[in-house]
Amino acid sequence: MKRTIRFTTVAVLIVASLGCLAGQDVYLYDQSIGGPYSDSWSLRMHHQGAFPYLLIRDGKSGDLLAPLGVNCDTQTANVGGGVEFDSDLLTVDQTREQIPDKAIALAIKVVCQS
Repeated sequence: MKRTIRFTTVAVLIVASLGCLAGQDVYLYDQSIGGPYSDSWSLRMHHQGAFPYLLIRDGKSGDLLAPLGVNCDTQTANVGGGVEFDSDLLTVDQTREQIPDKAIALAIKVVCQS
């Protein structure tokens, strides 16, 4: 009985913590672009194979959606080909060039602490 209760409690805590990414964006940070301008970076659950998250940029540099896979064991992330300005498809390299290391590091931190 104790084992069942512990397992259920742990399962509920995991689901509750992952719920912070379900159905809503999780704010990561604002990147200063110069003067009063900035880009806001956030993270959203995506549920697409190797890329279960979307890293999202919104602001002066334009919209960017970048598929993201996170490996918590190695504290690394993989970026897939993204979409810029709602319709321009980008290669993996083009997408990665637009994402600051800080955004990826914070995304890993959020996912791995969930």
